[in-house]
Amino acid sequence: MDCIPQEMYTSYKRAIVKAIDDALGEIFGKNIKNLLYAHLREFKNLDKKNYEDNLEALIASIEDFFGLKAAILIEGQVIKRLIERPGFENINKNISLMALINRLNGVNTKRYQK
Repeated sequence: MDCIPQEMYTSYKRAIVKAIDDALGEIFGKNIKNLLYAHLREFKNLDKKNYEDNLEALIASIEDFFGLKAAILIEGQVIKRLIERPGFENINKNISLMALINRLNGVNTKRYQK
């Protein structure tokens, strides 16, 4: 099992949330993105403050809101954005976002020693 510092783990999760936010804004515009976020707060109990700790629920909720075809489009844009960021350049461009999140969640941060 890979080991990374907690700060890096948190940074990766933050980058994923940022990539999702950017992709939603580019694809649907600010108004629809904000409508989604209001829906997530109201009906899914997800707020921007806790997206990083609920990535799986965020992804599933986006799929529920937009449907599978749109979710696939969003996912492709998110992965494209992530590959351009430091630390993500070696990920497979065909990986699903959930697979990436599961891989990240499988990383052991407790045993990392500087």
